Amino acid sequence: MPTATLPAIKWPLQTLPQILIAGHFPLTDQNFAVNYYSHTHALHVHEYRGIMDIDGRKLQLSPGTVTLSPANKSSSYDLPTPGRHWCIHFHVARSASRMVRLPLHLPADSLNFDITQRIAHIAMLRAAADEDDVSQTAASLALQELLLLLTQRQSPASGKQYVSESQQAINELLEMIHRNLDQNLRVEDIAKKVQLSQNYLAKQFKQRMGKTIPRYILESRINRAQLLLQTTNLPVKQIAAQVGLPDAQHFNKQFRNITGKAPSQMRL
Repeated sequence: MPTATLPAIKWPLQTLPQILIAGHFPLTDQNFAVNYYSHTHALHVHEYRGIMDIDGRKLQLSPGTVTLSPANKSSSYDLPTPGRHWCIHFHVARSASRMVRLPLHLPADSLNFDITQRIAHIAMLRAAADEDDVSQTAASLALQELLLLLTQRQSPASGKQYVSESQQAINELLEMIHRNLDQNLRVEDIAKKVQLSQNYLAKQFKQRMGKTIPRYILESRINRAQLLLQTTNLPVKQIAAQVGLPDAQHFNKQFRNITGKAPSQMRL
């Protein structure tokens, strides 16, 4: 499908993006039935085939395709089969600095760096941002670098950093959680998958993230639910199922415990 007429987003080059939420989301939408509308920009890397409509413009999607949904514009999907995508919702402050243009659509074969790995890393940093100002800044810087790479369509300079076995295990755990928030996540099963004892993993996780694994999972579920409530017209019951809390009464209770509000109060 032609994309030459697509507009680009003007982004202030010297302003750090502020990340609202980042993670790995399931998607089952068909026939453009679900409409998404957000006051933030949304960067996606898609892991499925289908069609995306951004403000009336149809884009062909395949695994590895990157799209950027502009703030205050509607988007919807038509997928032949359910899939998942990585997504970062962010906004930038108004700035008088020089602006660059961010493309709204890049086919998978136009990229020669691992965008999925970068977005997973940003999601991990953002998850710790509420407790750690350094992680918040690191997440913004990592997203800024990614946006520049998408603008330039060139591979980043190579560089490796040592990561301990426990750090790597927690990285894998965080990615596993964000990929499977709609599933039944048990600490016992997670520990087996990252090949660490449950007690050791719990201790290392609490030390790094400042909270227990179950608490982190619950907060991640509620954060995703808030985003879906604010940016889609999905029924609350369906949102609850998508974030792994299919019992409506339990979902409402946990949502109130975390946010202090009922799910219906989060609709914009």
